[in-house]
Amino acid sequence: MAKELLEPLELRGRTVIADRGYDAQHFVDYIHSRGGFAAIPTRKIVKVQRHVPQELYRKRHRVENLFLKLKNHRRLATRY
Repeated sequence: MAKELLEPLELRGRTVIADRGYDAQHFVDYIHSRGGFAAIPTRKIVKVQRHVPQELYRKRHRVENLFLKLKNHRRLATRY
C-alpha cells in the first residue's frame, strides 16, 4: 500500500521518512529508483544496518506523537 501512496508524488530530490516497519529492501530500492532518499532505519535483527540521520528520525517521531494525541483526544478531532 505504501507504494500506491507514493505513486502520484514527485520523489526526485525528496526524503521519505518512515518507521522500521517499512524497511523492506524492495521498498527502499523503489524510493531510490524514483530519485528519492529513504530515511528508514532497519530492524534490529538485520545484520547490515542502514544509517539514518537522527534529526530526520526525530521529526518523524514528532509527527507520530501528534497523531497519537489527536487519536487520544478524539472529541477534539471529530464531532459526533
